[in-house]
Amino acid sequence: MDALHTPIVTKVMSYPNITRERVFYSTGLSDPVFDSMLSGVNVPYRVLNVFTDLMVDDCVTGSKLMESDLVPIYILLPRNIVVNNSPSQHIDILHLKKLLMRYSKPKSRGSRCTGLSSKYATIGVHCNRSRSGLSNTRIFDDCVKSFEHVKKMLGRVQHYAAMYLPFGLLSTLNRIKESTKDKSNFIPNNNEQRDVWASLATSYNYVSPIHTDRDSFLSCLMVSHVPSHASLKKQQIVCDLDVAVYFCFPGSGVAVALRPGDILFFNPLYPHCLSQRTEEYINEEVYVTSFYMKTGQLSANDKKVCNDNLEYDLKNPSSTYK
Repeated sequence: MDALHTPIVTKVMSYPNITRERVFYSTGLSDPVFDSMLSGVNVPYRVLNVFTDLMVDDCVTGSKLMESDLVPIYILLPRNIVVNNSPSQHIDILHLKKLLMRYSKPKSRGSRCTGLSSKYATIGVHCNRSRSGLSNTRIFDDCVKSFEHVKKMLGRVQHYAAMYLPFGLLSTLNRIKESTKDKSNFIPNNNEQRDVWASLATSYNYVSPIHTDRDSFLSCLMVSHVPSHASLKKQQIVCDLDVAVYFCFPGSGVAVALRPGDILFFNPLYPHCLSQRTEEYINEEVYVTSFYMKTGQLSANDKKVCNDNLEYDLKNPSSTYK
């Protein structure tokens, strides 16, 4: 396995104050979808530019940015590995679109906001808000096949996790699960083996402000798109596609260029956000799907468990990841 490129950050960034306002990153385009999202933000906000305010990491051979040898900020997989081992995107998109139509929420909440021609949905294991314990997304009869396909997608990304994540991360996660009341399979089954990730968020034509997530493991992000000029069934993943969106890490001063088919592992405890679409995809549907593991999912949302300790392991693993 070839070593991944490490970007050299040369710009000195002034990190925006996200406690006072929401901060978005644009690609400098006039975009009705983006404008519609911003119009629904009912708190002060600011829009920065990917190209002038961040350094772009655009590397099709894969790249990574590490806080230390044991703590990744992000790991972008080589495109040739993903393309050679992935089926046609149209199958993934058909099932993701089905789930989005059934489970998307029209209103904004927290760090999410949707607008004209954009959708966002979370599926899988959820922490109960008013009480301890976990609950699972209800599987509608017409979505069973789509859930099963998402489980296959989850299996693919877990295979890549075993290949590219730092040694010890996955074994440590398993130890944490064994020591807590973990019941975090993405979809409950009789298999004793636990999934790495318990939930997914999927969206299209979506932009997120800078935020962090209370997670206890790296998240995995995948990009897909539906071309407006071609039949969905003919959609294939190829190596030389244009950049569709940028996944930004403002605290590190980097924006990672993502093309359809790309897979990115990232540390959710570091400030991050998803940019506006690029010019090449302004008239097309860009899907972004992320798998994640919330801290409360590992503790079965037990209020007596110190969730801060579970989060601490992800940023300070020197005594844990061995």
